[in-house]
Amino acid sequence: MHNISTLSVASVSPAGSVISTLSVVVHPLESVIDPTGAGDSFAGGFLGYVAAADNTCEETIRKAIMYGTIVASFNVEDFSLNRQRVLNRTEIDYRYHELQKSVLF
Repeated sequence: MHNISTLSVASVSPAGSVISTLSVVVHPLESVIDPTGAGDSFAGGFLGYVAAADNTCEETIRKAIMYGTIVASFNVEDFSLNRQRVLNRTEIDYRYHELQKSVLF
């Protein structure tokens, strides 16, 4: 698994600012066929999970990041929507559990 870390700082009114560190694990792939749409796929997986959970607590956001990562990883395995057309929930859940083994929340 590859780990990507980011640091962000945001001003939040006269009350001060917020500093945040986020570390995201990237699902390893044999090869990337077409990265076009990976960001949109990430957003779809992320927002779909948040909408289904119907809350925005930290645990939900962390899981949503994982689901976004997983959906994007399927997207890049083939051209256009070819991989998404045959993707099923069992494959997503399997990849989630594999990714979860290397992530500590």
